[in-house]
Amino acid sequence: MNLIRWSREKRRAPSFRTFTVEEVSRHDKVDDCWIIMDGVVYDVTDFLRLHPGGIDVIMKHAGRDCTDAFNKAHPHVNKELLLGSVIGTVVKE
Repeated sequence: MNLIRWSREKRRAPSFRTFTVEEVSRHDKVDDCWIIMDGVVYDVTDFLRLHPGGIDVIMKHAGRDCTDAFNKAHPHVNKELLLGSVIGTVVKE
């Protein structure tokens, strides 16, 4: 499957939850990978193998907030590509 097809197939209306940072931090494995960007939680497990920069780039931020790293590396990339991976938001502590 290519990146474009994946993003189209993932655009479904998921049920959203609110997570703590601690909950997100438990999802830091290749077979269970979540990230946080701008307070939004993404399950990027299926996206890992499709990431043009490779799996390792995302795994450095697995289970954590990667907003700054994403914005620095991808200033012109539309985050909507990952909308199908949104699973919720982070509780503000």
